Amino acid sequence: MSDFRRMLSPIVSRIQAMIGRAILSAVSDAGGMQVVKVSGLSGEVIDKLDHPQPFGFTANCPTGGQAVVAFVGGSRDQGIVLVVDHTAHRKKNLKAGESAVYSSQGTYVYLKEDGTIEIETNGSEVKILGRTVSTETIHSDKDVEAAGDVSDSVGKLDKVRDDLASLKLAYDAHVHSCSAPGLISGPAIAP
Repeated sequence: MSDFRRMLSPIVSRIQAMIGRAILSAVSDAGGMQVVKVSGLSGEVIDKLDHPQPFGFTANCPTGGQAVVAFVGGSRDQGIVLVVDHTAHRKKNLKAGESAVYSSQGTYVYLKEDGTIEIETNGSEVKILGRTVSTETIHSDKDVEAAGDVSDSVGKLDKVRDDLASLKLAYDAHVHSCSAPGLISGPAIAP
């Protein structure tokens, strides 16, 4: 080996060690910065690596995910996890320009190319915290249930409520006159 190559050898090794692939083996998500443990080449275990999250988004990838790790100056004690993916759970076949947020349980929010927002909950409830959900019209191809009062700002529901109350009063007060024995006459009785 030439003297020049011998001089460059440590530099080349450090450059080659700057970026690596790894398998996620543990995650600590309790602190301000997510900290992970990965298995690198030849079973190398690298612990306490910072995994910064993009502002406004955070995730806790299941173990077994694939990670890309950068090592500052090629030093194994200066590592940072750039990205983690888990191909078994990732939503696939998105068109150009589409995005999705997904979980390992198959739930997702999918922003589609045509402007549709598709939400899959796998039967779980959707909780909207706060006071107001604004929309022009709500359409449902299934039943709509409300645990509390339903109201509106223009009084249409008040009119419906008054009309229903009037109908109930009229129904309860109506009397059948009949002369057949055994038939009940008077207000209708609900079963």
